Amino acid sequence: FLRTNIREHFLSEQHQYILLQFLLHKKQQLIHNQDNQSTVLSSTTITTNREVDETSLFNFKELFEMLDILSGGLHALSDDTQRLTLESIQYINSLQSLSEDMSKLKIAIEETHASIDAHQINQQLMEQSLMSLQQDLDDQKNMSNDGTLLWKITNVQQKIGVFNRFFFSIIFYLKINNKVD
Repeated sequence: FLRTNIREHFLSEQHQYILLQFLLHKKQQLIHNQDNQSTVLSSTTITTNREVDETSLFNFKELFEMLDILSGGLHALSDDTQRLTLESIQYINSLQSLSEDMSKLKIAIEETHASIDAHQINQQLMEQSLMSLQQDLDDQKNMSNDGTLLWKITNVQQKIGVFNRFFFSIIFYLKINNKVD
């Protein structure tokens, strides 16, 4: 085992539980042995050394203290496990709620984009309609009531420039003289 695996194993609830069971079993054996020893001593009236009894009592006290410490540690680990389990459930619920909110937000964003696209298309159609109405209005201005037709020429400077280039080109003179097919 690696050190981290051993540490995790020692801290695991299963290890703590088995260790506690083992210590409780040993405690029961020691109590049972002490009861048997005291009955044997009282019935046979064998005197024991006082130092041995004090050592056994001291060992019992140490064992009980260790059992209390381990029991407290096991309870603390159990409480921590329950607390962490509850916290993880709360986090999972929060995560699910956020996921649902995210889905709703994504749908709302897509609907907003679709609405914006529809507004842009409507705006383009309105601009085209406005341009068409402007052209119709301009056409109405150019019509006279006396039977004459007004002809409006737009971009005069540009058309004059094109005409000058063509008029002063060699192709124009060749066409006049029928030299170019």
